[in-house]
Parts: sequence; structure tokens; C-alpha cells
Amino acid sequence: MADGTPTPPVPAGREEPQTRSVLLPLRVTVAPVKALATIPFDRHADHVYTALELHYLDRGDERGWRVLAHRHDRHVDVYDGASLTLDPTERCSVYGKGVRRHVTTLIQQAALEVDENGCAHIAITFTDLYGRRISVDVQEKAAKPSQPTRLLSTTGATADRPGSFPLFLFRTVDFVRLRRSTLDVTIDGAAVALEPFPAPVPLAGARRTYVKYATDVDLLHLFPTDEHHLRTVTVTDGVHLRGEVAYHFEGEALARIVVRGTEVTFTPPLDLHRPGKGRVEVVSRPGMGVVGGSYRAKASQGSARFTLQIDKVRVPQQGSRSHRIFVNDRSRFGRWPRRYRFAARYDLSEGTVDARWTNRRDPEPR
Repeated sequence: MADGTPTPPVPAGREEPQTRSVLLPLRVTVAPVKALATIPFDRHADHVYTALELHYLDRGDERGWRVLAHRHDRHVDVYDGASLTLDPTERCSVYGKGVRRHVTTLIQQAALEVDENGCAHIAITFTDLYGRRISVDVQEKAAKPSQPTRLLSTTGATADRPGSFPLFLFRTVDFVRLRRSTLDVTIDGAAVALEPFPAPVPLAGARRTYVKYATDVDLLHLFPTDEHHLRTVTVTDGVHLRGEVAYHFEGEALARIVVRGTEVTFTPPLDLHRPGKGRVEVVSRPGMGVVGGSYRAKASQGSARFTLQIDKVRVPQQGSRSHRIFVNDRSRFGRWPRRYRFAARYDLSEGTVDARWTNRRDPEPR
């Protein structure tokens, strides 16, 4: 095929698949994060960092731990374990102001586990850029299993210059219970106070900390802007496959993008050669919510423009009444995506694209 994807053999008795080359105006990518936990500090607990975020990455050929250390200046320092190949082009642009420093370090005693009783164990030890020994050991000791929920993460709410729309789906997420839990976080041996849960009321029958963990996640980047080359791809029987992502075309027009349990639908299908307007609907199943917006496409000889304004959010289904109090369409979980707008200019003659997401940044600190 023109883009290097091998053409599968055709079994005897079947027709040759229909292939053609088309422009791929928009992409979806998948971050290799399999599980994560967030440990937010009390506002004045440390003069450098406001929170730690522990990620377990699986890139297929390598696996390992990463720590995102959120700074008071709204940048993040990224610490990769020795088993991960450092990629200096990663900008983490959906986190505040993006990366300040990205280094490889020795990460020890890392754990993100949930036992048969539903109790979480979160641990990490590493030395930061300032030579400080940071240690986290969080252990739940509850007698009964907890009731997790689902979330569309608010990660992108405070991004200054997002390089994508972060559709970060936490299919199983929970907050560590307060009673009898060990919350041991230290920097150079000194205890670090943690940020309390936003409301001192039970959630699903238990008082909570603000430490959260998710063991089943899909971190999707919608329409990333890191490429300036407009791709021409080969479509076979209306579909172009790139890794886990399937792009469905109707003629020259992009109709759907499907990855894991998420489907992005363009109504009508997007054709860079034709002006029009319509809707983009992002539905994540099962019960993981909806994000949508109105789009406009303009086309002239040799160029095209596409804009999208997010204007619709349906948060993931919640399993309990107390979860619905905190996670609903009117809460921050339902508000922040509406601040995102996408615009792209295409030079069809040169085969280039200049795209940008903008975010009317969430004024809330976290």
C-alpha cells in the first residue's frame, strides 16, 4: 500500500478488495497508559510540587513507570523509569503549561494494586531534580470492597495550549477511603500533608481522601496538532487501519473514527474538497458519556478550513446517588470540555496542515 501498510491476501473465491488513496484530515491517537494514580498535596505542603501522578505504561516492546510531578508554576516535571525510552518530543501539553523537565531516573518500590477485598496500594520512591527523596506509600485497610465509578478526566481543564482534546476515560476509578488507611507521603523524610476531599461527606458510603486511582483507562488524544504534513492514506473497502484506530470513509469523506469503545462520527462526513457544516459526536461505550460539537468546513481551490466548537457533554453514567451529586453535566466534569475549540487550515496543493486547539482555561486550580 502507498502508506506502507501491507495489503492482506485475498482468499480464493473472494473479490479483490477495493483500494484507493484519500486525505486523512484528522487523527486520533492512544496513549500507552494502562493505570494511574494521583496524589494531590495540600496547597502549602511543598514549595515545588502540588501533586504527583503515577502512570504505568505499556508500549508493547517496553513497560515501566512514569511520574508526572505537577509544579506550582503549572508546568510538569516528567520522571521516566529506566525501563522506558525517553522521548524528548513529548510535550504533555494537556497538563497546564506542559513539560518543564523530562528525565530518566531510578524509580523504586512502585506499586498500583487493588487486592481481592478492593483495597488499593499505591507506592513510589524516587529522587527529584533537586536531589530530594520523595516517597509515597498509600494503603487502604477497609473491611468491605469499595464502589468505583467512571469519569471523563478533567486533565485538560487547565491546559494553556493543548495539543489535542484529551478524552481521558477512566472506566474504573475510585478515591482512597479515609478510615484506617495509611497515607504516608514524605520528602526527605518530612511528612507532606495531602489535599482533603472537596466535601467532608461520604461518597458511596465511605469518607474519602482526594487520592484517586484508575486501573482501567483509555487515554485518547482527539485530533492532535503535532503533525504539519497532511497524510495521504490507503483505504481498503472504505476503511484505513492504523494500529488500534479504524478510519471509515464514504468516498473521499471521513465518516467515522473507531478506537476501542469510542466512536467519533461526522454528520455529514467531512470532505476537505467541499464546504459544509454539521456535527461531530464522540460516544464512548459502555456508558462512558458523550462529547459533541458543531463543525464548519470551507473549501476553495487548493485549500480548506475546518473548525469545531465543543458544545455538548454527557458525563459517564454514575452508579450511586452520591457519585451523581459530584459527577453530573452541571459539575466541573461536564463544563470543562465546552471551553475547547479546534481550527485547522489545509494547503491541499502543498500537502500541509496548520491546526490548533484553544482552551478558555478553567479558572479552578485543579
